[in-house]
Amino acid sequence: MKKMIWLGAAVVLVFALVFKLNDRGSSTQTLTATEAPSAQEAAPTAAPDESVIISGEITGPAGGKELSIWMIGGGSNNFGQESWEQGETISFSVTSEQDQKLEIGIMSIATEEVFTETLQTGTGTVDIEVPENGDYRIYIKNHSPDRADFVIKLNKELLSPLV
Repeated sequence: MKKMIWLGAAVVLVFALVFKLNDRGSSTQTLTATEAPSAQEAAPTAAPDESVIISGEITGPAGGKELSIWMIGGGSNNFGQESWEQGETISFSVTSEQDQKLEIGIMSIATEEVFTETLQTGTGTVDIEVPENGDYRIYIKNHSPDRADFVIKLNKELLSPLV
């Protein structure tokens, strides 16, 4: 029985010694708010004028046929995802607040090929015949160096989100 007591005492002593050696050099201290280290702000990765780039906006009701759009000069965009069949005609009636060149049409998701027409004044109608069955996105491009504000009315409802 004495051997068991000595063995238990030795284990406790070894445990205490190991614990003390591992804790050597560290201290615990309570810091006040003024003494506590503070987090530093990271340096920005881009200049403030480069951190946010807004190139346009497309708004319209879900399942809607009318889209209000603005986009930066020289900008292009493709959006939505619709399944259309060969021979279908997609009509875009476009009204622009400015007299500027706009390119309107569709883009094949599979091939990324665009099928467009250009409106020299930004206003008019564009009719695109779907070349083959598949998924397509709406494609728009502003050829002017200035901002474009325009409305597109489609002959078909957009069933997918605009993103």
